[in-house]
Amino acid sequence: MSTPDPNNPYAAPAAPPQGQPPAQGWGAPQAPGAPQAPGAPGYGVPPQQGAPGQPWGTAAPMAMGQAPAGPKNVPVAVLTGLAVAVVAAVVYGFVMKSTEREFNWAVIGIAALVGFTIGKIGGKNPALPFVGAVFAVFSLFLGEFLAYAMALSDATDGEMSTVKAFTEHFDILWAAWKSEFDFISVVFTAAGLLVGFGVTKKVGES
Repeated sequence: MSTPDPNNPYAAPAAPPQGQPPAQGWGAPQAPGAPQAPGAPGYGVPPQQGAPGQPWGTAAPMAMGQAPAGPKNVPVAVLTGLAVAVVAAVVYGFVMKSTEREFNWAVIGIAALVGFTIGKIGGKNPALPFVGAVFAVFSLFLGEFLAYAMALSDATDGEMSTVKAFTEHFDILWAAWKSEFDFISVVFTAAGLLVGFGVTKKVGES
């Protein structure tokens, strides 16, 4: 038999050596029983892309120790906010009584303090901003009534206690409070509602 001339473009391709299977092209099916590389997808299965930095066809490992954040404690937030509002009211009442002046703008600071407390503990909750707004104004009014009650107790030389002024002579406190409630008081009350709502909402969502 004559040997094909390698320089002849019309010559038939040389047959592979006897016993060696012909080379398979891209996408050709593998012979039955042919071994596959570990982790490689089988025939007809497209490779799947894993996480960045992971080999093809491997799943990204789950992050360890990262549990989803649980819901905030709304009842504790409400009770803590109420406690802060009462404490702020007592402080404001003593300041108002000792200076014999009314500081309506104090509601801004009270609202920020109450709102921050409720939002920080309660987190994102659609009802908490309204609670923060109400508690802020409640704290302001409670402090004013407390100041009037202490002033009434001083006017009676201590014969009427502050608690008794609240429980038995609240009508006197109410009349004194209404006589001092003017347009400026309305403006700062509205400001306290807005600040209490806004701070509670912003802190809860942060």
